[in-house]
Amino acid sequence: MRLLIGAALVVALFEWVATALERLGFGAPRWRGVLAAGGAGALLLLVFPGSQALTETSFEMYPGWGRLLPGLFAQAGIAEEVLFRG
Repeated sequence: MRLLIGAALVVALFEWVATALERLGFGAPRWRGVLAAGGAGALLLLVFPGSQALTETSFEMYPGWGRLLPGLFAQAGIAEEVLFRG
């Protein structure tokens, strides 16, 4: 009996959270927006090769750039939250 009541409460809570998120505008994205974001991302990925071809220069990555990525993501996320949310 307790298991049944617990399961009913979990289902009710899930429904309540899902309804609240839907009212806030969270939900499945529209395909038009997904395609627009994908197109914009593809264009941004072409910036470096495009500028390299136009200026006839070479592009080199900073030595050890892969090791810097975790710190970059951690610092940027924490700094943004502290700055904007205090």
